[in-house]
Amino acid sequence: MSHTKLNSKDQQTGEVVAVTEEQRQEKIKMQKQRIKLFCK
Repeated sequence: MSHTKLNSKDQQTGEVVAVTEEQRQEKIKMQKQRIKLFCK
């Protein structure tokens, strides 16, 4: 099983950081909350 798709490049360090599905969902949740705050 290839994990290439789940790897995202860390912009600050240039390292490839493994992103788990859990972290991805968390990011999406945060973005949705942010959008809610901006769209009052």
